[in-house]
Amino acid sequence: MTISIAGTRPTHGDDHDDDLLRRAVHPSSTADDRFLILEGAVGTGKTHALAGIAAAARADGHRVVRLRSSGGDPVISASSFEPWIALVQGAAERSQSPAGRTADDTGRAVGSGRHVVLVDDFHTLAEVARTQLHTMLAGMVRDPGTVCVVAVDDRETVPGWDGLRSVPLRPLGPAAIDDLLRRDRVDLPAARTAVLRRLAAGNPLVLRAVGQGWSAESRTSRSAPFPALYPPLGPAAEQAARVVDGLAHAEREAALLASIASVEFPPDAELEVSTLDGTSTAEGRLPASPGAGAIVRDPVVRAHLLSTASGTELRRVRALVAATAGVPERLRVLALATTSPGDDDRLAGRLVALVEESFRLRRPDEAVTALFEAARLTSSDDRRSRLRARATAVAAFIGDFAVVDTEGDRLAGTGAEQLPAMTAAIEFVRAVRSGEVRDCRRAVLAALDTADHDDDLLVTTLFVLCFLRGDHSWWDDALSLAADRDLDPVLRLVEDCVDDSRSEHERAALYRDARASTADAQPWKAVALHVAWSLLDATDPRRDLVDAMLGRAGGTGLLGYFRSCRDAVAAFQAGRLRAASAVLTRLHETADRWGASTFVALADALHAVVHAVQGEAEQAVEKAEDATRWARQHGAPLVARTADHARTSLDVAMGRFEEAHARSVTRPPVESRWVADGYGPVELLDAAECAARLRLHDHGIALLETAEQRIGSRVSPRQALVLRAARAVLDVGNDVRAAFEEALATVDVDTAPYEVARVRFAYGDWLRRNMHPLDARTQFRLAASVFEGLGAEQWRRRAQSELRVAGGACAPTVSIESADLSEQERRVASLAAAGLTNKQIANQLFLSPRTVSGHLYRLFPKLGVTTRAGLRDALLGLERAG
Repeated sequence: MTISIAGTRPTHGDDHDDDLLRRAVHPSSTADDRFLILEGAVGTGKTHALAGIAAAARADGHRVVRLRSSGGDPVISASSFEPWIALVQGAAERSQSPAGRTADDTGRAVGSGRHVVLVDDFHTLAEVARTQLHTMLAGMVRDPGTVCVVAVDDRETVPGWDGLRSVPLRPLGPAAIDDLLRRDRVDLPAARTAVLRRLAAGNPLVLRAVGQGWSAESRTSRSAPFPALYPPLGPAAEQAARVVDGLAHAEREAALLASIASVEFPPDAELEVSTLDGTSTAEGRLPASPGAGAIVRDPVVRAHLLSTASGTELRRVRALVAATAGVPERLRVLALATTSPGDDDRLAGRLVALVEESFRLRRPDEAVTALFEAARLTSSDDRRSRLRARATAVAAFIGDFAVVDTEGDRLAGTGAEQLPAMTAAIEFVRAVRSGEVRDCRRAVLAALDTADHDDDLLVTTLFVLCFLRGDHSWWDDALSLAADRDLDPVLRLVEDCVDDSRSEHERAALYRDARASTADAQPWKAVALHVAWSLLDATDPRRDLVDAMLGRAGGTGLLGYFRSCRDAVAAFQAGRLRAASAVLTRLHETADRWGASTFVALADALHAVVHAVQGEAEQAVEKAEDATRWARQHGAPLVARTADHARTSLDVAMGRFEEAHARSVTRPPVESRWVADGYGPVELLDAAECAARLRLHDHGIALLETAEQRIGSRVSPRQALVLRAARAVLDVGNDVRAAFEEALATVDVDTAPYEVARVRFAYGDWLRRNMHPLDARTQFRLAASVFEGLGAEQWRRRAQSELRVAGGACAPTVSIESADLSEQERRVASLAAAGLTNKQIANQLFLSPRTVSGHLYRLFPKLGVTTRAGLRDALLGLERAG
């Protein structure tokens, strides 16, 4: 339903390509190609599409004349085309005259005889005016430099246009709808968003107008099971208003029934619009109108019709639809609940009975609604409190944080007892928003001391806090606290990911039980499984099992956010760095919109790691500093360590081993068991390379032995790769070459491309230093090839530099002018190439080590090298070029 522009070229959505429009604006196009009809219903985005075509045409050097039949300048009537003709002829004359031509950046003349005429809302002209303009435009396109694009609602109603090429605008697809709602900041619960999608059917006008109207309502109104009112569409619905105003009373009633049925009752209702024509209900016969279904299939007409109905009328019609055969019980009960004044324990019981069904149908937002409605209808104060607490907990774990805020404020105002489920919800939301996990943990532990039920919800929140904190002593305490409790198998699965002491038989039984438990699709279980997934190494076989269970979870709200987190991490670990970066950018925006600062900081820290691997130093440092600043304020070691790892990884990639080592030795130690960082790459390889380069083997070996002890006997393939490579880098063992070969045989390059390339690079370095230059070149070439495919530019440069040092390529020749080195930079480079450390260079030149580090940071990209080893060849190249 819209045309978007990619770069400077127009495209038309997923269903068809842009060949027609490309051909139309191409200089070699024929007259047939240069006359196009852009067609689509009201609100489908024709005006937006024309704006995109205009931008693309201007970018290609065309002069654009935009003509509008209404609401524009000039206004065209049936009797006067002079203003339009003057504009078109003036554009043509200017473009054909030497004075009117312009030049692009290369000096080439542009705009010579090329202009585009865009006509919007052609169908609104009187018939005589349409005929005259058609004749004029048909004559204009005979000029090879003229393109005409005319937008109409329905090509068939315009005489003489049948043979012309047409570009129909398609409805927006799911991804485009998500993008539009995100850009317009339409903030609605999942159930209301689903209603909006069915109402709009991909129409951008309806999506914007109704979505923004509902977003402006109170949170209570937005969370209601059915909309109280439908917002008006504004002036753009004039044609729809004429259709609706022309309906007789019976026709309007039937159309309203059909609209409610198709919009408010999801597809699983198995209720066809046609069944409403003449169907009997307990309250009488529904009005029959064979044309009602056809009328409301136009989303603009349907939305306008619903916007003209009063709240009373909507409730009355909704009740009629709910009483119709074929409507599922849960929707029928929800519709009845909206009309019940209260104190109806029987109806409350029916609502509670429907909650589990809503979970199984992956509609947890419906479960929240049913629980709140049941709480409103029940006559028991104790039951009301428990229902509201459970509803709040579900809302928390699906990301409906505003509901948790409202309930928390209400509870604080009444001074009532805070039930365990409410504590779990409030502290979970508090943690993801503020990052104050210490205070949250204290509250959860206090609730667990007194709780006689809802242990699962409290322990889930506790596990989330342990993960966000990243403190392994917290995990020890949590596992000890949960040991004697009767917990769900899903939570025992999380424990297994932290402490894998179970036998294979016990583990197999546990995962079977956990898989059976996830069948009810409770949101808190999906959150717990996400924590488990994040604790596992990329090549741990348990991750596939957890992935399969998570496939049963919903994909909206917070659960959809977590799914995107896993997609980003998996993309990064598979070497798809651009895809990971794009997802992390969206995650940051979404978390920021939610006010979830913890998620923002974690996304920034992960993004810093991706930027570091890509060699994008400025972006990596900026993201890492933002995340570190937040982590220091809120005490979040997980975020701090991930951001710090990004800085270390960047230092190692650029050959700054002293800086990387200094950062690693000041990093807080791990207090207890080793929990593999699922976000990798594993830091041990960085630490081992730094220790080897700086001849600090004892320190490196101590790190290696600690890591091996904490990992234990169950080592994933990726962990085994890094451990064996670290041993080889540190020269631990009798046969280093065999250790490298064994490490490379552990994991396929497609499984862990970055880590494999890093090991190959380290292997090549060892081979070169041990006088095996031919073998070293092979490893450097293979590493450079993988780094290039990953987009790890800094590592690619470093691998190619080492390849040149090993004699695999000529030394780089850089001109003095292109290098542009100052005298101070030359002295620093010469001393560094001679093998001096930063401290030794600083003593000789009377500088600080930090200043020397800064000079080297700027020198490397100027000389096209990434290590000190490459400085000597680069300086020789400078001398030859000079």
